[in-house]
Amino acid sequence: YRIIHGTISIKLPYYLTFAEPQGTHEHDLRGIRNINNNLDFTFLRCSINAPSSILHNSYFYRSHKLWNSIPYSIRQCTSFTSFSHKIKDFLFKPEPTESTQ
Repeated sequence: YRIIHGTISIKLPYYLTFAEPQGTHEHDLRGIRNINNNLDFTFLRCSINAPSSILHNSYFYRSHKLWNSIPYSIRQCTSFTSFSHKIKDFLFKPEPTESTQ
């Protein structure tokens, strides 16, 4: 969250970019979810298409996949406190049991 929203001095590596629809073709927007007819600008895209295990095991590559799997409503939080609460609820929400359904 902090890297994405620029609240920490760590920068994304050159091969990770935000989805930007301006000047792109429809086929270039694969994987970007359309939320209320707006593109999801928190979605990260990897520009390297190498089958290297070094890349696929790297921190930023693995983290961008996890980041994109977080629901949009959580990724778009406007404060770290709100993000922190929502991500904890999302990750640690107990599974419903038959007695609680």
